[in-house]
Amino acid sequence: MVSKPTESALRERISNQLRWRGPTDTVALIWHGYLTALLEWGLIDVSTFSRLTELLPKKGFKKLYEMCLDEPIKPEHEKKIDRYLNGFNNGIVRRKRELSTEEKVKTKEFSEWIKSYFESKGNKVITITRESRNQNNEP
Repeated sequence: MVSKPTESALRERISNQLRWRGPTDTVALIWHGYLTALLEWGLIDVSTFSRLTELLPKKGFKKLYEMCLDEPIKPEHEKKIDRYLNGFNNGIVRRKRELSTEEKVKTKEFSEWIKSYFESKGNKVITITRESRNQNNEP
């Protein structure tokens, strides 16, 4: 039986790949697709997805949205994604540092938007709090 991937294991794998290959579009798109599949299959939650995608260059969000929705992106959603991406220094990979208050707000808004999208499609979305992660010995 295959076990669910842990956030720390995925974080390490992403970090390794970025170290080996750099923050290329290919690395970003492969990892965004992989993480989206894990999210869709319920193997990771929206909060984990959001934290892990913060490690990656901000590429492919619109295509991933269309893939999940299985329809072309609507102009209002495209504008929302553009506003989110513009807050991340034009897609440059974030170095390890504390997020600004504005970045935390934008990340939270985007996470809530993704959560509401998945719920609107009939998917159960579980939000894991810092306290519940600590109970499960996850970072």
